[in-house]
Amino acid sequence: MKPIAIVDLKTERSDVGQPLPSALRLLPVLFFAGILGTISFTAYAFWQIKVAEKKETEAQTAEAAQKAEITRLTADEAAIEKEVKNATEAREWLLGTNQLQKLTKIICESMTPESTIAQLTLARRDEMASQVEMALTMNSAHGQQQVDQLRTAVSNALGYHSYSDNINNKGGKTEVTYDCTWIKGDSSEAIPP
Repeated sequence: MKPIAIVDLKTERSDVGQPLPSALRLLPVLFFAGILGTISFTAYAFWQIKVAEKKETEAQTAEAAQKAEITRLTADEAAIEKEVKNATEAREWLLGTNQLQKLTKIICESMTPESTIAQLTLARRDEMASQVEMALTMNSAHGQQQVDQLRTAVSNALGYHSYSDNINNKGGKTEVTYDCTWIKGDSSEAIPP
């Protein structure tokens, strides 16, 4: 057998382009660098998400603490306002009783040495602040004279005038009950209907 001779019939090909320039040889390197960069940025993003979640948890904890502090301060403020209200009411009561204290002092000073006060009740109405209702029980041998002396002393010292007087002698001449309404000044509009 005869050996087959292979003939190289290759011709020059003119349609084949030039080899790639050396700058384009960097494309695969840039591709792999892009993949590494994507992985790096993804890892960084996940790390930032974890940091953000941690900061959000801390912020929520701080917010809850602030809300608890606001609630506590609001409760403290309500307690202080209640104390202020109570103190204001006590002050108003003390100022309101100032006239009653003066009236009580005048009544006690007008009593003669032979007379004693068994019971004294004073009441003031909110709707008629110029009026004071009084119920006095005293032990006195001279009841009418003591009542007249008391009326004069209160009228001269404080400007109150008695209205709807009621004098009762209980137990003979020694125990006297005197009920009246003291009216500040002598204005007729202060007299109840």
